Amino acid sequence: MSISYYINLLKEKKCWSVIAGVGTGSVVHLGFGEKKSRKKPLKNPNLSKDEKMFEPEIGLMIHCAWRLSKLDKILCGWRDSNELKSNMLKGINLLKDKKVIDIHLNQTVYDLDIYFDNNMCFQLFCDQTNNYDSDENYTLFLNQAAYTIGLKSLLETEYYQ
Repeated sequence: MSISYYINLLKEKKCWSVIAGVGTGSVVHLGFGEKKSRKKPLKNPNLSKDEKMFEPEIGLMIHCAWRLSKLDKILCGWRDSNELKSNMLKGINLLKDKKVIDIHLNQTVYDLDIYFDNNMCFQLFCDQTNNYDSDENYTLFLNQAAYTIGLKSLLETEYYQ
């Protein structure tokens, strides 16, 4: 199956976890769908109770450039301050408890637009192109595998045992 198939699994899923802020730079993790009990709760004091106790059915870890907009207004982006009470955190947290209603995936470079039921669009721009940066663009975590859009938008798949 193609990466498009797996990314489209986000449709109709609610985003219940948003992890971002001080210490993460511009990296964001979004959790969607069912809450699965963790074998061992996390102790990170910056996480919500649910994030400590549960892992998401589908996780999306973003390392590339991103932007969040609502209708025709940009709310925040990857270059904004991630300090407590910053525009980045206020904006990105608006995704909590919102349902994905549509997805647009560029089939060539894997840029991704995720549309939510509150007229918000979260856009990912695959800008990681050299080994100096050495981060992937984004990774989709599912039960059976992790699908990574890596450097120069190359797709990598890691199956779990």
